[in-house]
Amino acid sequence: MCTSFVVIRSIPDDDAPVRLQSDAILRGLHDRDGFLSSLISPDSPVPIPVDSCVLVHFSDEPACTRARLLAETRTDLTIACLGSDIYDFNKYVRLHDFVDLYIMPTDLHRRVLAVQVYKPVFAVPESIDPITGWRSSTRFEFPVKSSQRLLWFGYPESFLKSMLSLLPILEDNLSKGTVTSFSLITGMELRNYSIGVPIIPYSNSTFWSAATGFDYCILSHFPLDLSLNSYIKSPNKLVTALMAGLIPIASDTPNYRILLEEFGLSRFLFDSPAALNQILDNLDPENDSRAISRSGIIEAIQERFSDSGVAAAMVQVVQDFTDRRKRGEQLDGKFGSPRTLDTIPSQTYFRHHLADFFPS
Repeated sequence: MCTSFVVIRSIPDDDAPVRLQSDAILRGLHDRDGFLSSLISPDSPVPIPVDSCVLVHFSDEPACTRARLLAETRTDLTIACLGSDIYDFNKYVRLHDFVDLYIMPTDLHRRVLAVQVYKPVFAVPESIDPITGWRSSTRFEFPVKSSQRLLWFGYPESFLKSMLSLLPILEDNLSKGTVTSFSLITGMELRNYSIGVPIIPYSNSTFWSAATGFDYCILSHFPLDLSLNSYIKSPNKLVTALMAGLIPIASDTPNYRILLEEFGLSRFLFDSPAALNQILDNLDPENDSRAISRSGIIEAIQERFSDSGVAAAMVQVVQDFTDRRKRGEQLDGKFGSPRTLDTIPSQTYFRHHLADFFPS
């Protein structure tokens, strides 16, 4: 069994994939007896222990370069790629020659990537984001809310892709008084669009204190950009909202539904502007708060998505990878690397040949 895990990383510590994936694994392994874990930079001279599992983020170019060199000289190492968004299969296929396995944040991400690559793909959940202020040494109890202050948080581009078209619904509920206020926690560049909504500047260090001034959080990941990646987003924002003490109002997209439906909270899902309007028209903060507290979702989140829970999942994945019965039938190396759509030569039509005879 692999008992040594080494993260090679050059991307900043405050990046979301770092907070939710590699740092969570390192923190969780630190508390497990019999396991070694370490973080090194791509140019570090520190030797990597024999039979280690080396972890790199798929978007970290220097770290991937170092991992490729290690794979050429160290057959004892297991190289694992930590993935997240799937905007472009090429970002994963380019690592195919040296990666032994891919790690994705949800089973839906796992299934999407698995149809493209020839290597094993596993799922390890993202952790509770430290920006919530929660620490594994404490037990969080969901607060009872008493007003209808509504928040949206995230990247500016996410607001434009998945939330902007819903603003008229929110504005109408503000005018009716069913929502008392609506604000955003996001990057200040969103001010350039003159959307008419108060903006609180986003910061990892101040998110929790800012979020405590609200009662509900709207979580929209509708694929209004027609992107599969938008549709399959992980439940991280839902977990963050709940652990920040916010009642979620979430788009009915797969990973939000899986978590909320498991605990009987599907009433907080909306699948259309009309459904969102109905939810906002019937907000009951005290009863909604108690429904979350009684459901068991907070306790489950603290167990599954804690650092120790994520680290345990990672250890299990590596064990399953070494067990041929559990990792399933795999292709041997004779197939090389898979071809992606944009590597296939474009089709040549007859009109293109005519252009050779009749140049303009």
